[in-house]
Amino acid sequence: MFMTSARKTLLAMTALCGLAASASAQYTAPNFNVNISTTEWNSVTLNGASIPAATYTTSRVRFNFTPGNINSADSDAVWALTDTQVVDGFTLNGTVYANRGSAPNSTGNAAAILLDWPAANLDTNYPGAAPLWFAYRHTFPGSTGSWANIQVTLGGATPPPAPPTNDTAANAVNITSIPYTSPPIDVGGASNDPAGDPPFACVTNVRRTIWYTYTPTTTGQYTISTCSADAPGTTVGDTVAGVYTFNGSTYTAVGCNNDSSCGARANLTATLNAGTQYFIVLGRAGTDASLPLGESAISFNLAPFTAPVGAANDDCSNAIVIPASTTNTYLSAVVDITNATRVNEPVMATCTDTISRTVWWKFTPAQTGDYTLSTCAADVPGCTVGDTYLAVFSGACGSLSQVACNDDGDFRCLTLRTDLKLRMNAGTDYYIMGAKYGTGAPATGESNFQFAFVDFVAPPTAPSNDNCAGAINVNTQPGFALPFTSAPLNMAGAGTTASEPAFTCNGTTGVGYTVWYSYQPSATDNYIISTTSNEASATNVADTIIGVYTSSNPSNPCAGTFTSVACNDNGTGRARVTVPMTAGTRYFFMIGRKGTGALGTTENTYQFQLLVAPPPPTCNSPEAEPNDTKATANAVTLAAGQSICGSAVAESDYFKVKTATAAGITRYRLNLTSSTIGHVVSIRGLTQTAGAPTTTEAEMRASTTTEQFIQWYGLGSTNNPDDRSIYVRVLGNSSSVDPYFLTLATSNITPVDIGGSPLTPGSITITSVGQTGGTQTDTDLWIYDSNFNAIADWGNDDTFGSTSLGSTLTRTFTAGTYYLAISRYNLANNLGSPTDDDFRTGNVLDFPSVVCQSTVSFTPPLNLGVQITDSAGPRTVALNATEANEVVFAKLVVGSPAVARCNPADIADDQGNPLPGAPNVPNNGVTEGDYNAFFSAGGFFAQAAMGPAAVGMFCDIADDQGTSNPPFGNPIGSNGGVNEGDYNCFFNNLFLPCV
Repeated sequence: MFMTSARKTLLAMTALCGLAASASAQYTAPNFNVNISTTEWNSVTLNGASIPAATYTTSRVRFNFTPGNINSADSDAVWALTDTQVVDGFTLNGTVYANRGSAPNSTGNAAAILLDWPAANLDTNYPGAAPLWFAYRHTFPGSTGSWANIQVTLGGATPPPAPPTNDTAANAVNITSIPYTSPPIDVGGASNDPAGDPPFACVTNVRRTIWYTYTPTTTGQYTISTCSADAPGTTVGDTVAGVYTFNGSTYTAVGCNNDSSCGARANLTATLNAGTQYFIVLGRAGTDASLPLGESAISFNLAPFTAPVGAANDDCSNAIVIPASTTNTYLSAVVDITNATRVNEPVMATCTDTISRTVWWKFTPAQTGDYTLSTCAADVPGCTVGDTYLAVFSGACGSLSQVACNDDGDFRCLTLRTDLKLRMNAGTDYYIMGAKYGTGAPATGESNFQFAFVDFVAPPTAPSNDNCAGAINVNTQPGFALPFTSAPLNMAGAGTTASEPAFTCNGTTGVGYTVWYSYQPSATDNYIISTTSNEASATNVADTIIGVYTSSNPSNPCAGTFTSVACNDNGTGRARVTVPMTAGTRYFFMIGRKGTGALGTTENTYQFQLLVAPPPPTCNSPEAEPNDTKATANAVTLAAGQSICGSAVAESDYFKVKTATAAGITRYRLNLTSSTIGHVVSIRGLTQTAGAPTTTEAEMRASTTTEQFIQWYGLGSTNNPDDRSIYVRVLGNSSSVDPYFLTLATSNITPVDIGGSPLTPGSITITSVGQTGGTQTDTDLWIYDSNFNAIADWGNDDTFGSTSLGSTLTRTFTAGTYYLAISRYNLANNLGSPTDDDFRTGNVLDFPSVVCQSTVSFTPPLNLGVQITDSAGPRTVALNATEANEVVFAKLVVGSPAVARCNPADIADDQGNPLPGAPNVPNNGVTEGDYNAFFSAGGFFAQAAMGPAAVGMFCDIADDQGTSNPPFGNPIGSNGGVNEGDYNCFFNNLFLPCV
């Protein structure tokens, strides 16, 4: 057998000699040669079927490495005997029957090397039926040579034990009295997969089963346990217990257990009826054919079930009462939670609900303040539970409301222990629940629970407008005028009272720290009250809520009944509410903080702005239901200043937005406005796999609280009727009850000129690697042709074969004009990533002629500089993104420029006035102004003078999409006469491009 230059090699051995009936056996492989230049992986079969089952206590491997250019044989060589064939690498996924060991270091040159692994212990009970593979790895730097005379020696063979007498149901041991502890039974020789055994109801694979029978004299619950405390003779690590009845032909499962409170050992409790014979089957869980070293015996205990004694404060109704005078002086007694339960207890609204072994305390503070509860090791010396949990509720047992909770430490111990800080009000009943994380039994030595009050901070003085009676009259504030911005208010001492009206938009979430204002408008109109950062920058409370009310008692409002007229909580952000107000009516608005927990370290200030709501934009394209998917999206064509409108309360609206073809590069921005915040607008696209776009929808870019818009770019124009189209989704929540408007804004983008002489045709490399300062910007780039169409496979996200997040693209450029688009990852058009891109799973857009920066936000300015290298050498190009969501464009001229080609087509300014009559007005090259001047009544065709005769004659040269009529092309769309399709066709085909 010969093999050369193999890095990952499988060598099957044949003609193996049989195993002699002696204490050891040697397997010698035929000679074979291997040329070794790098790491070698090999696997050799030893034809395990010919090796009988036994316990092989030692093994040895010897190799002769014979002449070649041998620099060294490194000591990283390892070997193993395994029942899994090594195919790719040295990962051993099956049972390893011999320990892996290192060969001694050997060096030499053209001399034989004997690699001799010393004897090693084998695993027990090799089953004999499974193939046995020898696998080795060795590194020989710069060496060549050949192997010969592989020898594997198995020694100390001990035959497997005989089957136990109770290996089958027919020989089951009959138990006559309990409590009963069975003697340890060696199951090494027990049936590995007996066909007659009934299935276990709790686990699929069980081996090495033994049988018992028992007929109870009293009906009741009985426990079968293999736990160490009950059956110390058990050495099998993972046991299974099953209980069955038998009617003469069929076994019926009564109970089954695999893992229990003592770990992987079985502990089963089942109800057994007096006078009924039960079969008890015990075994080892798993599919391994052999037992692990040191595992051989199963013992069990059968006894009447004894209910464990739970903790005294196991239930809310038995909560231990904490003295009301407690502030930071309380350390609870240690409670053993081993047998604590969690029955009929509240589900966690926040934090994790994966808890168990709950115990309870009750506390009614005498003083309002911020309390800190802790299970940190430094605070509770008696607590041994490693992963603790604390939750606090208000109300009464059976109808509790969660106030605060904590799983892992936040600010004191920063571990799996718990620290929880919250505001507690004097006279309010609070229930404190302690628990262990997870649903399994406490680990050995981790059953003692203890907590402490370790800190108390009295609340600051309440602000004057803490309640309705102190409401600040906005109309009387100095210099009052709309829009009005309130003075910053320290609200840290604010509270809540039972007499305050409810917020109608916060669901079941509590609200704290409320303050009051009043306002009487002089004009009936829609008004906005806002705590957002854009309109009330001093607010530092992260999650605010605003309620607006009128009172039934105008002369004494606080004594009347309040009626809610508006409410907004904006989900998890700062509130902004629009409310219609009637002139002369007094309105009260209450500002609060979502949640009743303690304030964050930077939360202490409210501010709001009151203003007249601006009139909504004109709606040019109202939504039409159903439009909740891409497939049902409303098709909308928008021009600058036009708007889409709709209503999305806890739903999605989809639109397919198309913009008209425009010369050059146009930035499109859809600005989102609504009287109530909560809507999110996003660009939708597709995922890609290995460079191939899929049909799976992906989010490209979504608006944020600070960027209430989405942005993309239009460039180029294909013959695809869907070019310059994107999918847009508006997502609303339960609070976004007012209509939304998406208004299109456009601006022309002038590409950056890279400077210097034109690039030389041929191979050109563009890279951002090492060009973006001390921190490499994660860039993505694409190349476009002179007509601004994306060139297939001419893009790069991550440099191929590199760990760099910078981009590198090398392509062969012919003479002409090109455009580089670059952004912070991800730059998305409708094309999949090339094969020489190291990241080929970035999301893409659905349609051509559009591009956007997606996925990852960034804070401008952002360095996107590149180096461009042609045959003349490198040149550095400074590129910077100066606004969020920006794609930066650069113009690349390859070969001799032809600037004069612009002149024939550039006949008018941007408004269509012929240039000789308007030399001092804006002129951005060939634009729609030239189109209009050319085809206007006073233009070259003098179309208006011809009237209807123009349609279908020489002016009508293309369909509405710009595809020329015969003889140049075959139209694919409708033809409405002379229109922009003809303009585009004429200038794109009859004039040379402007470069």
